[in-house]
Amino acid sequence: MKKILCILTLSFIFLPWAWADSGHLQDVQGNVQLQKGGAGAWTAAREGMEVSAGDRITTGKNSSVTVKLQKAVIELKPDTQFGIKHYEINGDQMKSTLQLDLGRLKARVDRLAETHSQLDVISPTSVASVRGTIFDEEVYEYRGEIYTRIAVIEGWVIFCNADLSHCIRVRDGEEATANGDGVSQPIVEELPEDFDFDELLEEIDGFEQEPEGAQDEEEEEEEEEEEESSSRDDKGSQQLFTLETV
Repeated sequence: MKKILCILTLSFIFLPWAWADSGHLQDVQGNVQLQKGGAGAWTAAREGMEVSAGDRITTGKNSSVTVKLQKAVIELKPDTQFGIKHYEINGDQMKSTLQLDLGRLKARVDRLAETHSQLDVISPTSVASVRGTIFDEEVYEYRGEIYTRIAVIEGWVIFCNADLSHCIRVRDGEEATANGDGVSQPIVEELPEDFDFDELLEEIDGFEQEPEGAQDEEEEEEEEEEEESSSRDDKGSQQLFTLETV
């Protein structure tokens, strides 16, 4: 009997898949409700609770929660209805389909192509296929019609209407909207002059910003290259002038 218990214990220690097909909740703020398996009673969400395929989450007014998956961090904003339709882990590979029915989320997704992983976010009017990016997605109602807006902060997303008949690539700094009529072309969002981009990135857990001064060094190197090129052009012009004079 002791041998059997020992073998079972070692199996759970050395086989990561025993617990792998679940994420967990972080930073639970305010009124956050969890429904296991998409049916039955709703319960108050707590820090560290496990979530898996079929679970649904809602956030109330002034409430939020972060869903931590293997290769993604999903922050749900207030008044959001969210679900995990599919979540499967096989070693380093993740296959996940998330559902945003209403409200807003911000997500940081690791690079998935290297491990052939996949993460899709579906809404009533769109499908977003993600392979590694930071993006913001919102589902809202306007004049009786449901719209989905996506804004990419880093990387890119394939953004389609609900029946996948119209798809576009949305790159960093661009946003697009989908409704029952299709998907808009990407547009560059005009941000206010006092917009704090660093503060926005700090809201996403785990994002590593570029070291201070890195961009300045790149600009200085470009200026030096331009000066050297201009100097070579001036020397060439002087030599040509001397030949013509002779």
